[in-house]
Amino acid sequence: MSKEKKNFKLPFMDDGKADHPIIRIPDHSVELKAMKRSMDAFLSSERQRQIDLAVRKIEQLVHSVPNVVTVEHHHHFAKWSKRIVWTIATLSALLALACWVAYHLYSTKCA
Repeated sequence: MSKEKKNFKLPFMDDGKADHPIIRIPDHSVELKAMKRSMDAFLSSERQRQIDLAVRKIEQLVHSVPNVVTVEHHHHFAKWSKRIVWTIATLSALLALACWVAYHLYSTKCA
């Protein structure tokens, strides 16, 4: 027996060429060169230096701000508000005393 290789052909590949999509890559070299010229002109301009200086100043300001800012918080009562608080506290104490006296008299009378 001789070893012969048999070539099998698929019916959709009779011509032996694979069908690949044609890829069209657009040429953007003109636009890229124009962008490069524009960027080079900006980087060499005075406006770019002014922006760099402004950014450096902002960075210095940001670095000068402390990480923790201390805040002092005080409660201050005005002259009348302190009197009102004392009056409410006194009236609450008197009401509690009156309720206790009423309960005590009721419980001793009923006992």
